[in-house]
Amino acid sequence: MLRYACLQHMKATFEATIASDFFIQLPTDAVLSLLESEDLQVDSEETVLKAIGRWVSPLGEVDETRIVHAEAMMKEVRWDKFDTEFRYSLQDDDKGFWNKNLGCSWYQLPNSKRKRECAAMVALPDGRVFVIGGVVNCLTYSKSVETCHLREPADWQGELKASNVFWKDVADMLELRRDHAAVAFRDSIFIAGGSNVEGYLNTVDVFTPPDNQRPLGQWTRLGGWDTGRPTAALVPNGSRELSISPHVCLYAGLVEDEIVRFENETPNLSPRYPYVGSSGRYNA
Repeated sequence: MLRYACLQHMKATFEATIASDFFIQLPTDAVLSLLESEDLQVDSEETVLKAIGRWVSPLGEVDETRIVHAEAMMKEVRWDKFDTEFRYSLQDDDKGFWNKNLGCSWYQLPNSKRKRECAAMVALPDGRVFVIGGVVNCLTYSKSVETCHLREPADWQGELKASNVFWKDVADMLELRRDHAAVAFRDSIFIAGGSNVEGYLNTVDVFTPPDNQRPLGQWTRLGGWDTGRPTAALVPNGSRELSISPHVCLYAGLVEDEIVRFENETPNLSPRYPYVGSSGRYNA
């Protein structure tokens, strides 16, 4: 009971805890328990990474007896929460503890076939990565989709392959789209919202990835909400429910959303009333 109470207190005051001398004296299992917590109270995942760095370098230099635990701790970092600029800074920092005996390295992939911005990118559990829509060559809205397959280390290590060999075109989206939300869910890819030359979009589409029957994959219109919105979010909840939030107010914590429920493989849209989210690691 005492251990549980201490962990709860440290989770609630995490940023103050990691700044104290008490934190660097914690045993490995206690630090891992904190990092694994879904309700860890942090403003950003950068704080989590800095906490690991402070623990493995209690005296300012990497402690060789602690760095062996860093790999397990790094697996608890929510890397998708970092912005692109911060991830690049990690790649360029040769002195960072994450580059010391962790069994991980950065590799440059071949450039995609088209220069894009405001696109969506989704990875499937089988190693396939999809880059979806966006603005191509800084000028043109796009509905094109490219994919690569990261199955084995040989796919991304060694000499760079040509872009048109590494990246393959698959079925285009049903309409031009940029700034859209995308998520992998039940072996498919869902996209929602965004905009094109006609304005904000209110449509939700699902992509069935390529297989033997559909070598380019297939897009299907799932539905939509009443009006187009500038922002959208897609949040899987278990294996049978996908939350679609056509409008997210980050500051007030208000979300107007709909739920796609999957019963007998048939998706249905049902409304959910606006709610106020609680604070925590996933409400930023």
